[in-house]
Amino acid sequence: MGRGEDECAIRDQQFNTGTKESLMCPPDWDTTLCWPATPANSSVVLKCPNLDWFDPDASLSRFCGANATWESGGTYRDCFVHKSIPTRTPDYDDVSDEKIDFYLEVLQGANFMRLIGVCLSWVTLVVALLIFSTFRSLNCNRIKIHKHFFAAFLIRMTLEVILVADRRHKETNRNQGNIDVKTIHLTPVLCETFETIREYGRLCAFFWMFIEGFYLTCLVSANVFGKPRFLLYYIVGWLLPVPIVISWAIAMYYTSTARCWKDHAVSPYYLIIEVPRNGALIINVLFLVNIVRVLVTKLRDSNSSETKQIRKAAKGAVLLIPLLGVANLVWFIPNPTARDSRASIVLYNYLFLFLDSYQGFFLCVMYCFLNQEVRMTIHRKWSTWRYYRDPLLRRTSVLTSTTEMSTTRAAYRPSHRPNGSAVGNEYLKMAAIDEISSTHA
Repeated sequence: MGRGEDECAIRDQQFNTGTKESLMCPPDWDTTLCWPATPANSSVVLKCPNLDWFDPDASLSRFCGANATWESGGTYRDCFVHKSIPTRTPDYDDVSDEKIDFYLEVLQGANFMRLIGVCLSWVTLVVALLIFSTFRSLNCNRIKIHKHFFAAFLIRMTLEVILVADRRHKETNRNQGNIDVKTIHLTPVLCETFETIREYGRLCAFFWMFIEGFYLTCLVSANVFGKPRFLLYYIVGWLLPVPIVISWAIAMYYTSTARCWKDHAVSPYYLIIEVPRNGALIINVLFLVNIVRVLVTKLRDSNSSETKQIRKAAKGAVLLIPLLGVANLVWFIPNPTARDSRASIVLYNYLFLFLDSYQGFFLCVMYCFLNQEVRMTIHRKWSTWRYYRDPLLRRTSVLTSTTEMSTTRAAYRPSHRPNGSAVGNEYLKMAAIDEISSTHA
């Protein structure tokens, strides 16, 4: 038995051996809470347990009947904090308990899938940033922007991992019967600070998505492509979100009554963050349309077949979807409630949470691990390491390394590209289009 069940059993034993002045319902363990001995014809009120989707500040009651037996009450629907989970109101009288149980099972399964995705995204983001930061040959403009985008994403994912670990700690103690374990969720100042940092990281990620789209649009469309102004990029990507998130946090501090600002998604002040975030997303959709338009135009001018042109254009569009955050458009679809169809509940929670939690993983795979420049750099470093470790390979290794270095420099370094004229700008444009429509990012 768990700790809570043990304590309840001790209370029940004391109740049975003690003297009772009046009829009373005995202590009762309902697998979650221990209801204390209660006089007949009266109710007892307990705080909701610290469980997922529950509000610990809410309470539930149970009635002890005239014959000293527990009667109706004690339903945990009164503890639900999620707005789409039904509470005991007339609005949900037509929803069966079976449908509610199905809804909760889907939420539990989707959150477990999200847990795996968040941890996987965090690991791959750390590895990708280490790769980008270790090799100097990868210090080009495009990868600089990738690094800051990944770093912003990593801030959010780090907070997600911390909150997931806190939730797992709470569930472990709950399974052991320790319901009153202290968690981040029960520390208002700490959890509200974490929530603010998470929203800052998420907003920064959206702004760096915008910078990715702006940079690519300039690269493939501008008649004159100058050197990127990274100071402006840093201001937009890292500094601009600061006053926005601080304004939202101040508004929530003075208006929210829910623990950890759990009602922030339905608060009108959430528009302070949502409007600029969705504005950047919509602009990126326009950037994507323009980039695909240029890509299709270039493919039409080539001698390849129409089927190959369509395949390349589609591949380029798919590769840019996670980079520009276009998949986040799915969050404009309203969240289904327990009375909606089972198919919509499953589709929304599994598909949309999958896109959200695994986005960092797909970004790292397509724009780091499968990146041709990254692979060539790592292969070159591996060949150099083998060269110094095995003298027998030096003769062939020197030849191979020299060839690969020449190829890489010719393909990626501006000093080996035409410049100073319209021909140089056109070369940059075509190189960017070729890279977008290639197999690797």
